Amino acid sequence: MSHRLEPKDDVSYLTPDEIVSRLQDEFACCTADRDEGKDVVGDTIAKLIELNAPQEIIDQQVAAQSGAITVLIADDDTTEDYLQFTVKPNEGILVGYFSGQHEDATRPLLDRCACVLDYRIELL
Repeated sequence: MSHRLEPKDDVSYLTPDEIVSRLQDEFACCTADRDEGKDVVGDTIAKLIELNAPQEIIDQQVAAQSGAITVLIADDDTTEDYLQFTVKPNEGILVGYFSGQHEDATRPLLDRCACVLDYRIELL
């Protein structure tokens, strides 16, 4: 299962830098890695090409790649209860889980993330 964080109705997406800034203010452990973000989007682009996805979708990912940031959030740096996701310009945040147990354990992090960003949580 996964969730997507999206802006509330009629509100623009926050920039990746603003998202990182807000999350760093909220969480004791928040790392942001631009190189990893670019790599994650690069892998997505390669997979889309392999699957013969529509060029428009590939172009959107190419445009987002330079601004992508992979973020890890947790309440401390020793816990296994953390969330990691890649933030891209003008896109919602896709949050995936290792297992149902991981999803349950990290739900408070997801809720706080949505609150600090003023985003809604959508079940996918």
